Amino acid sequence: EAEKYFVTATKLLPQGLQHAKNAGGLYLGLGLLRDRLGRTREALPVLYQSLDMYENACHATGTFVESSLVAKAHMSVGHAHEHLGEYVDAEKHMRS
Repeated sequence: EAEKYFVTATKLLPQGLQHAKNAGGLYLGLGLLRDRLGRTREALPVLYQSLDMYENACHATGTFVESSLVAKAHMSVGHAHEHLGEYVDAEKHMRS
């Protein structure tokens, strides 16, 4: 049931870079949920979307004030790749 609420929340998000951190958090949560449910192939594009949102939000400010969010998203993408046996991609993200 949590997945339903995450999906609904992503549809209600306002557009714009100023909301990217909030959107990134929702997509990260949705991706992690799908990964934990064993639906890692479905989770991976959502986790990448979260990573892109966090990186865009950080670059827009000209600083990496929220670099911990970027790091968390990279680690989440890395773990998803690891779960799929894609170790080269996993390492790339875990070392970012």
